[in-house]
Amino acid sequence: MSSSSSITVPGSSGSIVTVTPGSGDVLRLAAQISHLLYASSTGGGLNVVTDSTPGAIAAPTLTGSQTASELVLAGGASSNVTIPAGYQYVVNTGASTVTGANVEIVGGTVNSVYNVSGNSTVAPTGGNNTVSATGNYVLSFGAGNNLIFANGSGLVAAESGNSTVEASGNGNNIFLYNGNDLASLTGANETLSGGSGNSTIASSGAGNLIFGDFSGTPGTLTAAVSGGQATVATGDSNATISLSGSHGLVGGGSGTLNVTDTGANDTIVGSTGAATVAAGSGAQGLFVFGGTGGLTFVGGPSAATVVSGAANNSITGGSGGILLNAGGNDTVTGVPTGGATIFGNAGHDVTYRGAGNLLYSAGAGNETLNAVGSSGTNNFFASTIAGANDSIVGGSGSNSFNAGAGSDTFTGGSGGGDTFWFLASNTDGSHDYITNFASNDAVNLFGYNQAASTTAVANGSTTLTLSDNTQITFVNVTNITNNIHYG
Repeated sequence: MSSSSSITVPGSSGSIVTVTPGSGDVLRLAAQISHLLYASSTGGGLNVVTDSTPGAIAAPTLTGSQTASELVLAGGASSNVTIPAGYQYVVNTGASTVTGANVEIVGGTVNSVYNVSGNSTVAPTGGNNTVSATGNYVLSFGAGNNLIFANGSGLVAAESGNSTVEASGNGNNIFLYNGNDLASLTGANETLSGGSGNSTIASSGAGNLIFGDFSGTPGTLTAAVSGGQATVATGDSNATISLSGSHGLVGGGSGTLNVTDTGANDTIVGSTGAATVAAGSGAQGLFVFGGTGGLTFVGGPSAATVVSGAANNSITGGSGGILLNAGGNDTVTGVPTGGATIFGNAGHDVTYRGAGNLLYSAGAGNETLNAVGSSGTNNFFASTIAGANDSIVGGSGSNSFNAGAGSDTFTGGSGGGDTFWFLASNTDGSHDYITNFASNDAVNLFGYNQAASTTAVANGSTTLTLSDNTQITFVNVTNITNNIHYG
């Protein structure tokens, strides 16, 4: 992205001016301006003025076929220079402060201050520079520690070094490289790319777009986002993000992702990197999608919705509760005042624990739910899709098991007093099993012909065959007479 070759431009009276190259500016604008100047000079259309003495600079005078003017600020020029109107190009090899409007500036490694307005370009090839720009601009830097005030709209590109960018305009496009960079985005609709270095971003403007690194050599991205409708795509960077605005979107990548959310109606999407998401005290309407890298989620005082990815995930609900679509092998902890609603998916295991109440609904395919570590009120619904076989284990609290259309295995909780529900409209003639059946458990049967039901005891277990050929085997139980209720 950089060039270390010398930049030369036409000087006055046919001379050549060499700009101290540094690393070359990152967009190579200095080289492009050099080519333009040589082309104009060769055709006789360029007026070149060299200033090497202190004092005010006169406006340029065009003669003959000249159509543009170049000002060369040499070593003896004033330390503080204001460019008169009429100069389209400035080459700075000596002045410390340059102020101009509607001008294209090429700078060396003189550690200068540039103040530009109108439609301007600043291309320092190196050094530690300070640029303050309004209007429309392109600012391209070489290696160095640069301070940039982007107060209008334009393109800002920093090279290696430690740069600070303060963008208060609207619609800036900012590219950081591989240094330890700081950026403050107070304007709206700003776009920032963090690069492979360590970037720290504060974004308070609305609609800002922040990218991490996508080069495969990740650094770190730390962003505090308080503006509304912001988007952060972390890419390969290892990212730490705080969201406090509204309707924000954070997308993870291959790097690690850590998000603390205290905003409203934010969405967080994990990817191949490990993701950790914590809902703070102000978070409302939070929506989280896990990726294949695994998700660790901690809920807050408001309800959150989580869709876990195909990985091993740890989900802890907050006092506001949690709605989970379990797409991986998930360990879920519920708290007493919140609880959880979980929708299962084929081929995945869910472990539920804690004192929060649970509503679990199985989906298509075979699923396993182990709630043995739970102590709240649990309501389990096996899948009503034929061929979906579910294994569900109750906890020490109150458990209610609802049979589905597959061959389900229910294990009663340690506290007893569980209820097992079988509805003819849901069962499909499959063979279900109940283990750890207690004497104070109840089985409620609805929609079956009691007269057509039969009971058989074999090998220490009882099998009840219902009128639709659904079979229920009570493992290690020989007497169920007082536990069966038809309705």
